[in-house]
Amino acid sequence: MFFQELLDSVETLAGIVDEHGSRTLADLMYLQNAILNGGLIDYYPGESRVLEIAGALPSGEQWSKFIKVAYLASSS
Repeated sequence: MFFQELLDSVETLAGIVDEHGSRTLADLMYLQNAILNGGLIDYYPGESRVLEIAGALPSGEQWSKFIKVAYLASSS
Protein backbone atom coordinates (compact mmCIF):
# COMPACT_ATOMS: atom_id res chain seq x y z
CA MET A 1 0.00 0.00 0.00
CA PHE A 2 2.89 2.40 0.77
CA PHE A 3 4.43 2.06 -2.66
CA GLN A 4 1.09 2.57 -4.40
CA GLU A 5 0.45 5.72 -2.37
CA LEU A 6 3.94 6.94 -3.24
CA LEU A 7 3.47 6.32 -6.95
CA ASP A 8 0.08 8.03 -6.88
CA SER A 9 1.64 11.12 -5.28
CA VAL A 10 4.39 11.73 -7.86
CA GLU A 11 4.61 11.91 -11.62
CA THR A 12 7.76 9.74 -11.74
CA LEU A 13 10.30 8.33 -9.31
CA ALA A 14 12.94 10.29 -11.20
CA GLY A 15 10.99 13.40 -10.27
CA ILE A 16 11.68 12.65 -6.60
CA VAL A 17 15.40 12.68 -7.38
CA ASP A 18 15.09 15.90 -9.36
CA GLU A 19 13.17 17.67 -6.60
CA HIS A 20 14.50 16.09 -3.39
CA GLY A 21 17.74 14.29 -4.28
CA SER A 22 18.86 10.71 -4.67
CA ARG A 23 19.20 10.20 -0.89
CA THR A 24 15.47 10.80 -0.51
CA LEU A 25 14.59 8.24 -3.18
CA ALA A 26 16.96 5.71 -1.62
CA ASP A 27 15.41 6.30 1.80
CA LEU A 28 11.93 5.79 0.35
CA MET A 29 13.05 2.42 -1.04
CA TYR A 30 14.56 1.50 2.34
CA LEU A 31 11.29 2.57 3.95
CA GLN A 32 9.34 0.24 1.66
CA ASN A 33 11.57 -2.62 2.80
CA ALA A 34 11.22 -1.64 6.47
CA ILE A 35 7.43 -1.61 6.17
CA LEU A 36 7.40 -5.05 4.56
CA ASN A 37 9.79 -6.52 7.14
CA GLY A 38 8.67 -4.67 10.27
CA GLY A 39 11.89 -2.69 10.64
CA LEU A 40 12.93 0.94 10.91
CA ILE A 41 15.03 3.29 8.83
CA ASP A 42 17.28 6.04 10.12
CA TYR A 43 16.34 9.54 9.01
CA TYR A 44 18.82 12.40 8.97
CA PRO A 45 17.11 15.79 8.58
CA GLY A 46 18.94 17.94 6.08
CA GLU A 47 20.08 14.92 4.08
CA SER A 48 16.71 13.48 3.06
CA ARG A 49 13.04 14.46 2.85
CA VAL A 50 11.72 10.93 3.41
CA LEU A 51 9.80 11.91 6.54
CA GLU A 52 8.06 14.83 4.84
CA ILE A 53 7.14 12.80 1.76
CA ALA A 54 5.98 9.70 3.64
CA GLY A 55 4.09 11.81 6.16
CA ALA A 56 2.19 13.61 3.39
CA LEU A 57 0.81 10.36 1.94
CA PRO A 58 -2.79 9.34 2.77
CA SER A 59 -1.52 6.78 5.32
CA GLY A 60 1.42 8.97 6.32
CA GLU A 61 0.92 8.60 10.05
CA GLN A 62 1.26 4.83 9.68
CA TRP A 63 4.36 5.07 7.44
CA SER A 64 6.09 7.58 9.72
CA LYS A 65 6.17 4.96 12.48
CA PHE A 66 8.86 3.13 10.49
CA ILE A 67 11.19 6.17 10.45
CA LYS A 68 13.63 6.77 13.29
CA VAL A 69 14.86 10.35 13.44
CA ALA A 70 18.59 9.79 13.97
CA TYR A 71 19.40 13.09 15.66
CA LEU A 72 16.75 12.46 18.31
CA ALA A 73 17.98 8.93 18.89
CA SER A 74 21.58 10.08 19.32
CA SER A 75 20.73 12.83 21.83
CA SER A 76 18.96 10.55 24.32
